[in-house]
Amino acid sequence: METFAEAYKILNPRQKEAVDAIEGPVMVIAGPGTGKTQILTLRIANILLKTQMKPGAILALTFTESATANMRRRLVSLIGTPGYYVNISTFHGFANDLIQQYPEHFPGIIGARNAAEVDQIQLVRRVVEESSFEHLKPFGDIFYYVPDILSAIKQVKNEALTPEDFAKLLDVEEKRLNDIPDLKHEKGKYAGRMKGEYEKEFATLAKNRELAEIYKEYEKRLREARLYDFEDMILAVIRAFESRPQFLLQIQERYQYFLVDEHQDTNGAQNRLLELLASYYEAPNLFVVGDEKQAIFRFQGASLENFLYFQNKYPEAKVIYLEDNYRSYQPILDSAGSLIEKNTTTLKRDLKAARGVGPKHAGAKGAPATAIEIVSVRTPEAEQFAIAEIIKEKIEEGTLPGEIAVLYRQNSDAAHIADMLSRRGVAYTIESDRDVLQDRDIQNILLLLETIADFGNDEKLAEALHLDFLALKPLEIYKLIGQSRGGRDSAGRRTSL
Repeated sequence: METFAEAYKILNPRQKEAVDAIEGPVMVIAGPGTGKTQILTLRIANILLKTQMKPGAILALTFTESATANMRRRLVSLIGTPGYYVNISTFHGFANDLIQQYPEHFPGIIGARNAAEVDQIQLVRRVVEESSFEHLKPFGDIFYYVPDILSAIKQVKNEALTPEDFAKLLDVEEKRLNDIPDLKHEKGKYAGRMKGEYEKEFATLAKNRELAEIYKEYEKRLREARLYDFEDMILAVIRAFESRPQFLLQIQERYQYFLVDEHQDTNGAQNRLLELLASYYEAPNLFVVGDEKQAIFRFQGASLENFLYFQNKYPEAKVIYLEDNYRSYQPILDSAGSLIEKNTTTLKRDLKAARGVGPKHAGAKGAPATAIEIVSVRTPEAEQFAIAEIIKEKIEEGTLPGEIAVLYRQNSDAAHIADMLSRRGVAYTIESDRDVLQDRDIQNILLLLETIADFGNDEKLAEALHLDFLALKPLEIYKLIGQSRGGRDSAGRRTSL
């Protein structure tokens, strides 16, 4: 444990407090760069050091495979071989392991196949096509709402709601709307008519009523096709725990300590799973660490309410705030904090930079290197143009290109920014991981090769002729396709182009 002792020695007082709090419910509210993952792994090591607990009795849950690998690597570096026996997994990975180990409790999933996106789309399209809906089946395009329907079903499942649960919630919502005192206009020419703001709410309710019907039928057809959604793995475990107390007890006896990384990203289903696992004790050894200001997985149902449920569920829980940031300089933290300072739903906490205010620009009037300039634009294209112009100006002023970096949210943004830099004559390199097959030029080459390989396919030919670098006029393409269709023998084989 020498490595643990060395790592523990350099912690600040609050980090040590989190590592030492190994009993009962504990919540660590830790901002970015405050050492969340390090605290979590050191706490696992501390549990093994002070309690003689077997590594297999510890369950640590997070959200990505890369996070589990990182946590495992750090733990093994601290405690050696025992680190391989600690259960570190994603929520879905943990659910899948239980399903594989105890197939008798999951008859609806064992033997079934995980539904691909195309399966989900086809099932919903069939439900919509074969049903009569007023709101979710528009006359002009009956499949217009299919993507939104699938997204909504995913969100409902992430809150651990069955079709029946969802329908009951809609009943409650309808009663709430009908009980609104000022539902209708009392005077004037609109007397007796519903107010516009409430008409919108009733329209939303009507759409959700149809969504509930689609959800119910979608679930039925999933089972008939022996398919299940990704979200169904966690739901299946929750339902097995709720309906089979002995099975839940069996799993509870296996684990004595629960730790959750990035807890701000949990959704209702994941919180329910945690609640069931930890329900054996009134004050379970449940340790969660996260930052409500970083809920990056909100599309999966994560929310501040889910994050704060912990404090409501365990009011006696120890709450520790980590405020020393080891990643950024103070101006960066102050600027980030100023953007959300008016958000009254966050937990009040200010980050302090352990690195101070940062270095100065050489010859730039003593301005901090982390000075931030905010540019307001109306469209993504204007944003890309502004980025390219600022970079071009910096280079013309003498800044070395290698000292300029552009950070973007997702890899798909890189192509648009790169295209604008190219137009402005600015050389660049893209250092993010990219799928070469998604490159536009590569796709064009592949299309040409597919057209040649599928000689005689007029649709492929028409698509290839429209490639921008060929610079063919529409009339020329029309003539070429016409010649192609005409140049066939009696068997339908092409004889010429």
